[in-house]
Amino acid sequence: MTFKPYETYRTALPVLKVGHVIKAGAGSKGGSGFWVIKKVMEGRIKITESVTDPGKPITNKQWIPKNGEMYKQISGNLDTEKIVHLQYLSCLDDAESNLYWGKDPVFSLDTESIVNNVIAPALSPVRLDCWSYDQSMFLAVSLALGTQNFLFETVNYEVDPLKGAAPKKYLEITSEGNATFVEDQRSLRSRRSPFGELGDGED
Repeated sequence: MTFKPYETYRTALPVLKVGHVIKAGAGSKGGSGFWVIKKVMEGRIKITESVTDPGKPITNKQWIPKNGEMYKQISGNLDTEKIVHLQYLSCLDDAESNLYWGKDPVFSLDTESIVNNVIAPALSPVRLDCWSYDQSMFLAVSLALGTQNFLFETVNYEVDPLKGAAPKKYLEITSEGNATFVEDQRSLRSRRSPFGELGDGED
């Protein structure tokens, strides 16, 4: 049986639809913090980092727009009405790099998270499931030597501020980049799949 990860994995992290509501930050202009999706853009993005001089390693380089235009693709910004879901990661090369979500290793709080084409091969990507809606929510990388090509499966959501009352169902993104499905403001939050019960664009 042929393993088709990008088909299999999509069933684990489905894509939200136009009309779904996300609760996130309010952006610099303030607001309710509720956003309605108006456009969905799925993609696979390659980011290349390279070190040729052992004396000049890359250390905790933040993948945010001020450090390079390419990083806009994996960095959200509510001031430009964009929320990014970083779903999966794979690597094309054997150079070992350390990956971080903010200041913490991406896969463990206790040890460095080393990734390369053995840990995250192209045919078996690893799950990230990180959300970004401002420049404080970012991936960072350290690389001592060599070249690494990172492939990310992402979803970019273009959103508008929600007008009117808050919905009964929405996806809430925390400041740490985690997502929680909320069914009703007055009820306890469900820890089930954050996607499975949002409906087809209903509020």
